Amino acid sequence: MSILSLSLLSLCSGWRKHPLANLMALIAFGLGLLLLLLSLQFAQQATVFFANTLSEDNTSEYLIINKKIGILNNLNPEASAFKEYEVADLKKEPFIKEIQSVKANTFKTNAEVRIGSAVFGSELFFESVPDAFLGRLPSAWKWQQPQTGDYDSSGTALQADRQAASTVPVLISRDFLAMYNLGFANTRGLPVLPEETLGLIPLSLRISNQDRYLDLPARIVGVTSKISSILIPQEVMDWANRDYGRKRLSGDPRRLIVKVSDPRSTELEKFLRKKQYEVSDASKGLRETAYLVNTVLSVLASIGAIMLALAVLIFFLNLQLFVSNSRQDIDLLVLMGYRSTFLAFLSSASAALGIVIVSALALVATIFINHSFGEFMRSKSLDFSTGIGFNVVIVGLLGPVLLLLTQYFWLRFRFRRLSLG
Repeated sequence: MSILSLSLLSLCSGWRKHPLANLMALIAFGLGLLLLLLSLQFAQQATVFFANTLSEDNTSEYLIINKKIGILNNLNPEASAFKEYEVADLKKEPFIKEIQSVKANTFKTNAEVRIGSAVFGSELFFESVPDAFLGRLPSAWKWQQPQTGDYDSSGTALQADRQAASTVPVLISRDFLAMYNLGFANTRGLPVLPEETLGLIPLSLRISNQDRYLDLPARIVGVTSKISSILIPQEVMDWANRDYGRKRLSGDPRRLIVKVSDPRSTELEKFLRKKQYEVSDASKGLRETAYLVNTVLSVLASIGAIMLALAVLIFFLNLQLFVSNSRQDIDLLVLMGYRSTFLAFLSSASAALGIVIVSALALVATIFINHSFGEFMRSKSLDFSTGIGFNVVIVGLLGPVLLLLTQYFWLRFRFRRLSLG
């Protein structure tokens, strides 16, 4: 074999002269690319999922505010209510788009529940909010006002031909249901109530004031995570407050639903802090989860990028060492008339196969993991796509191409300098 052939063979196999270092660089490059691709794919999936969830939830722009409760409220219960001028001040702020009241009952309410042979009774409170805030509502969320078939305090019917009232639909907070099931029912030996069975439980409501009362059938039609309360339709609240409410109460709202342009606005935060208003963000938990997921994915992407950078650094250190050790072979080939572009292509080709294989494995692993995760989430009734994002495929293809092109142009530059020197 001639010296020329040996020199060419030395350049072709130059990448294999330091197998351990180059293997470490390939592993780091593959893992870094895999982490980067997974982070991009899951970030894209998470963005779509949380955006759709917040859109369906219909509360991403809503805040529920109330005044801070202090000991002085016992002396003046009306101090916790929002006066008209305070609501007017809120409406003047540029970051507030709409204000609605959370109405509370001013009438006395007792509820009776029958579960088998057991009968439970308790005094309750109710609130009502605009339907737009609740978003999608159960089909049973409707009510027809009864005729005045009420009774006096002795139980004597005031009107014999009372028309049967339609059932009052009730929404309860998912937090309340969890507190009953986990904190009350288990410790009292009572049956737990899954969400699916709530509509099967008949309720009887008695609304009253000092002079009269009225019994109404009721039924729990669903649960909600948007507000911690027990809700009835607004028309029920307006009618019952008008006919059975205590007149001495002002009726000013204790809580307000505020639609804002940006719930994370610093101006809004400063305003609420200045007014000493407490905030219950209906979708705060979901946004915090989205923020946490995006933060974790950003960290993973950063780790992947760092691993890629280290892998590229190792590649170029090995290339530098390869060029230094192959100086005689390069000088001979240059003297024989070989151009620096050909020599750079020959040298970089030795690493191309390894880089392409590792990159392909990283892309295939990303597709497989994303598909498996998507199927798992779908089995939990969550809307996750199993397809890979176009931008992820582009990054997976461009990564190795850019590395090989950078390696080629760097080697061509080095060989050209050697040929000129």
